Amino acid sequence: MRFAEKDEHKAYMNMNKDCYSRKKKHLGEQGQIMPLALVVFLILALIEGALITEGYLERRISLNDINAKQARQAADAGLEWVREDLRHKLLLYDDFIPLLWYDGKEVKISDSNTVTFIINKLSMETPVGDYYVFTVECTGKTNKARCRLLAKLRFDYEIADEYAITGKVFKKGRIIHYELPDSL
Repeated sequence: MRFAEKDEHKAYMNMNKDCYSRKKKHLGEQGQIMPLALVVFLILALIEGALITEGYLERRISLNDINAKQARQAADAGLEWVREDLRHKLLLYDDFIPLLWYDGKEVKISDSNTVTFIINKLSMETPVGDYYVFTVECTGKTNKARCRLLAKLRFDYEIADEYAITGKVFKKGRIIHYELPDSL
């Protein structure tokens, strides 16, 4: 071998030694990235799970709120129904109103029969002056919620002329007391 080739060969061998020793140094460090990547993926998975759970809870809360509002509206519809029905019966029958007919009466509001109201109790206070007072307890219900309300209705009347059926003309009932007791 010539002198120049020997120098090149030595240089090549020295270069391979450096590469081999560099590889040896990095071999111990290559395994450290894997646990770090696993920790990052674990943190991301926990965040994703928390976001999914939060979305589910928000959906349930909004559905519960919608059901509660529908039940409240059904109870209000029951009160309005009783008010109009009582006014009609007062115009026809004056003092004789079969109040027991109302107790436990259930009326379907929606076509799917999922929203209803129930007249739990209807009572009449002793007439004083030129008005009648009725106490109404009704419950609005949906598939998943109920709302109960208590109200007092006051029906004022005037003495009518000879053409009136009962001798009294009743005005539309006014709500004089409205209460939402604790939920069912």
